[in-house]
Amino acid sequence: MKNVWQRFRGLFGALVIRASVMGIQFFVSFLIALVAGPLGAGIYGIYNAWLAIFTGVAGMGSYTHAMRTVSVLSGREQGLAIKEYLKALLSLVSIALFMFLLAMLMFSRPLASRVLGDVELQYVVVAAVFGGALTIILKIGAESLKGLGRVNQALALEWSLLPSALVLTLLGFYWVLETADMMLLLVLRTLYIGVALFLIYYVLLRAIRGLKNQSKLANKPTLRTLLPFWGSEITIVWFMNIPLLVLPLFVSTEEVGIFSIAQKLILTVTSALVVLSSIFGPKLARAFDQGDRKLLKKLLLQTQVISCVIYLPIFVIFVMAPSWVMGLFGEGFVIGANLLTFMALGQLVSALCGLGDYALHMMHKERWFLVINLFSSALMAVSCILMTQYYGLEGSAIAVSTSLAIKQLLGYLAALYALSGPIPTSRT
Repeated sequence: MKNVWQRFRGLFGALVIRASVMGIQFFVSFLIALVAGPLGAGIYGIYNAWLAIFTGVAGMGSYTHAMRTVSVLSGREQGLAIKEYLKALLSLVSIALFMFLLAMLMFSRPLASRVLGDVELQYVVVAAVFGGALTIILKIGAESLKGLGRVNQALALEWSLLPSALVLTLLGFYWVLETADMMLLLVLRTLYIGVALFLIYYVLLRAIRGLKNQSKLANKPTLRTLLPFWGSEITIVWFMNIPLLVLPLFVSTEEVGIFSIAQKLILTVTSALVVLSSIFGPKLARAFDQGDRKLLKKLLLQTQVISCVIYLPIFVIFVMAPSWVMGLFGEGFVIGANLLTFMALGQLVSALCGLGDYALHMMHKERWFLVINLFSSALMAVSCILMTQYYGLEGSAIAVSTSLAIKQLLGYLAALYALSGPIPTSRT
């Protein structure tokens, strides 16, 4: 029993951190609604949407590439190579980042006017762009730290620091001003990201110093090597948001809100898979680098077992008492019970597949991952349009569930197929 605890205590700690962060993030949303009202909540929602879009597009998929490369180099104890890699990666990303930043700032005023409907909200776009730029650099450092085995430190600095600081800031607004200045809040949020970024790279550099092998980096990252990761990052964002783009064409705003709540309940479960990727991603990358097929299969099976153990109790609740779960958000949401059930079934397939699709990145099969994402996104778009048109919200939920299940299953089968053939010499 003690050996089991020793093996999985890191995972338990990571899950506790993630659960705590989710609670803090929920409290942030509650405080914004309390202090700033519906307008402030709307502004913060718009800011987060633009932040997600900017980091997804301008990040170039560098986060996953950083985890894979640093994991392999740390397994070889190549401290100098890691420093050279991070310098080259940050230089490459910074060039693209500057171009995106400049373009967004030049068009922030017309974007605010035409997309947000109010030129006074220009500051929201500007804050999202600067916050996004810092977030991209922060995420590269956090994924590198995970690759070095400092998972809990990375999770705490990447996920916990910012929402905790926001809670204290909002409480200060409430006690002192009894309202929130949203422009000031977004400026402070950007500064908090900067603090987290500094701390992550401080810890990262200290961790690298402990690696004794001073061999130089063999291959520097290029735009060509990042393209499949970049494409995957963009298609993931697209895949998850297709339903919310299609639904307004066929149903009312209220029905979109009901669907959104059901989808968010399902997506919160994927947080477990995010934690698993932080822990098992580096292990998978190092096992592939060593050509250890047996270990790769064992690690993949472990992710399946753990994700099922985490999800199955939640799945039972979602399927057996969906009306009760949706009713927690108000009586008007109870009619979305079937939506929760349908999407829970698709998520079950995802849990059964573990980190099959993510393992493709760690095994240098990122192009396979991109092709699967493109196919799944096309399937999601077509099925959402057709099913929603004929069957309304329930049709959309079935389309989402089916597309998600097929996407994860294809990723898992692709990983198994990759493991059935010869494992080439790993490239960093």
